[in-house]
Amino acid sequence: MMQKRYIGCCGAYCRTCKAYRQGVCKGCKLGFDTGERDINKAKCKIKLCCFRDKGFATCADCPDMESCDIIGRWYANNGYKYKKYKQATEFIRKKGYASFIKAAENWTNAYGKLDSARPPTANPASLIAPCGMNCGICYAYLREKNRCPGCRLFNAPEPVSIARCKIKNCQVIQKEEIKYCFECEDFPCKTLKHLDQRYRMKYNMSEIENLEYIKKNGIRKFVRKEKIRWMCPDCGGPLCAHKKKCLSCGRTSEKTYDKNL
Repeated sequence: MMQKRYIGCCGAYCRTCKAYRQGVCKGCKLGFDTGERDINKAKCKIKLCCFRDKGFATCADCPDMESCDIIGRWYANNGYKYKKYKQATEFIRKKGYASFIKAAENWTNAYGKLDSARPPTANPASLIAPCGMNCGICYAYLREKNRCPGCRLFNAPEPVSIARCKIKNCQVIQKEEIKYCFECEDFPCKTLKHLDQRYRMKYNMSEIENLEYIKKNGIRKFVRKEKIRWMCPDCGGPLCAHKKKCLSCGRTSEKTYDKNL
């Protein structure tokens, strides 16, 4: 597997690393594995231990990885990327190099998204709440712990925010007389206007305009538009509207409100 040589001992992936692609770095192991570069002149202690002394492809192959002081100190550094490098080696240990490379080929940096933070859903349209909120970009849905299943899964265990939601508990919606708020004769009601104003001010988005788009263009076009609008340019995961960043790779979002998007 030739692509394995592009994986750094610590879990970095050189093929998608900006420094490697721009010619600033020659790669973590490239050249050392063929003898073109002298491994004894390498400054990286991780590489010397893992690749030169033990003959492993990465630290994921080493039975001492969990107790190793060298790689342990590296992963303990401050910075999101060190957490992702550790996640990469743990992923390789669990699922193997082929699965890792398949995921890493879609990255735009030396680290990126592996296991999706989003629970699987057969129909993305089911993540669009009656109010027009896209649950797929909501922090409660994207977070690792105590995930929310989405506003439409009424029978699932519900977080307090959903249980108390006036729109979700609206009698018209509960009776399944309508699917989206724009179908109601009171649209936009006072409750929806209040929610919309808060989201415009805090999160640079509008539920009312989402609903108007769905009414005019249909849910399929809206879902496609949302996927493009909220896709992380680094790893392809969803940008979180509430945290204003990608929870998979840490890329921050500087989105501003634009009704034309």
